[in-house]
Amino acid sequence: MTDLVTWVCAECDNPDVYSDWECQWDNDLQLWVGKNEYTHQEFYCDNCYTDSGLSVHITERPLNLKEIAQVAIKKQEIINASNAQ
Repeated sequence: MTDLVTWVCAECDNPDVYSDWECQWDNDLQLWVGKNEYTHQEFYCDNCYTDSGLSVHITERPLNLKEIAQVAIKKQEIINASNAQ
């Protein structure tokens, strides 16, 4: 099994990061979701952007136990909803 990851701000470890192509990381899908990606995108952090207005570096980190549980619960809810029909 592949380790589940998330992307966080390298400065403050905040997982609420997004790119200038208007997308965010989806922990469930393990993909960036939003508009088309381009090569020289910049990333912004909800915490750091308000302070500096500058783009930030992001880094990948493994999901913690709570985040893994949230992903598992969402997947099970989808399965349960599809079986109820």
